Amino acid sequence: MVRKRKTRQDLEQYCEQLEVVLAERTRQLRETGEVLRRETDERLRIQDNLRSLREKLENEERARIARDIHDSVGQSLQAMKLNLKMQREQCRQGVPCKCEALNGMIDELSLVSDELRDIVLTLRPAFLCSTSIDEALRWLCNRMSQRTGLDVRVSISGDCSQLGEDVKLALFRICQEAVTNAVKYAGDDAILVSLSCNAEAARLSIVDHGRGGACEAPSGNNGSGLTIMRERAELVGGNFAFTSPLGAGTIITVEVPHT
Repeated sequence: MVRKRKTRQDLEQYCEQLEVVLAERTRQLRETGEVLRRETDERLRIQDNLRSLREKLENEERARIARDIHDSVGQSLQAMKLNLKMQREQCRQGVPCKCEALNGMIDELSLVSDELRDIVLTLRPAFLCSTSIDEALRWLCNRMSQRTGLDVRVSISGDCSQLGEDVKLALFRICQEAVTNAVKYAGDDAILVSLSCNAEAARLSIVDHGRGGACEAPSGNNGSGLTIMRERAELVGGNFAFTSPLGAGTIITVEVPHT
């Protein structure tokens, strides 16, 4: 009887210990499930934010391209349309057409064709898929120099061939925006673009020694585009910084880690 009683007590004690262990494991599982739920919610929130940010940047890009088309191509085509109407009216009245006027319109059409090609290339630079980022930046800065007459220089160091397509596009867009802003607002005749790459990160900087005084504002305000550049950098996991003391130029720096 004593042995049976002890066996029963041991069994009851074992059951109690098992219940304690099960209760603790159940609590741990609930806590783990709650952590996983919060992490899942956070991941979904981040994905929603990234999706919204991509849409925002795409809308900003569409608006910028629409302005470029309206300000350059649209106005040029309107001027040529008026000139052709004048030429047609003169022909109807028996006035000989002037070769100089026609040659001028042909030259203007060539310029419009170049502007359209540039807009198409910068809308989604297909050459980035088969071209290194340093070659793309050289092309961009060379085009800006040709169009503006400013000295837009490029300095490349390190091997940047391993950068992903998203990073290449982000750096290209940021450089495009920064150089365009410098041309419009800096009041300087020289702009330096530098790209350096190592095993850990790629670092892009755009420097001018113009009037400075740039400030970050909501996207699209004041034409600065600094917020857009920051968002592009953060979208690919990079850091964005700028300094722009009044009268001392502007320095824009982007650093993107290798993934």
